[in-house]
Amino acid sequence: MRVTLVPSATNPHDPHQFLTSFLINDTVAIDAGSIGFYRPPTEQARVKHVFLSHTHIDHIAALPIFVENAYEAKSDCVTVHGSEAVFKCLRDDMFNDRTWPDFIALSSGAAPFLRLEALEPGRPVELEGLRITPIPVNHVVPTLGF
Repeated sequence: MRVTLVPSATNPHDPHQFLTSFLINDTVAIDAGSIGFYRPPTEQARVKHVFLSHTHIDHIAALPIFVENAYEAKSDCVTVHGSEAVFKCLRDDMFNDRTWPDFIALSSGAAPFLRLEALEPGRPVELEGLRITPIPVNHVVPTLGF
């Protein structure tokens, strides 16, 4: 298993990490703080699953950019995994046709932008050769650790 901390500073020599995203084996992302700014869109499209821990902006900031970059107009789209609290925030505050186009509503056809998969704490998800278990974490907003 290869885990990559996705950099969030624009200068490669800057040691600061302002946003949170990890890539696992280039196909699974944990959080989406900077994933939409990393690598060209053709490489971003290799990421088929994004697990969102919670809705603070440093963990979801680049999600809409990533979803747009990774879109290939095929039935095989990105799956966003998260809690119902995360999905409510995405619907109300991000994909709402004000902040960003409503990619959730636009995903009902044959070439969806994304798919939402609800996570249940303690129930493992197996995909891409990985077993990921969401665990509740004490934080200011509802949060899952993985």
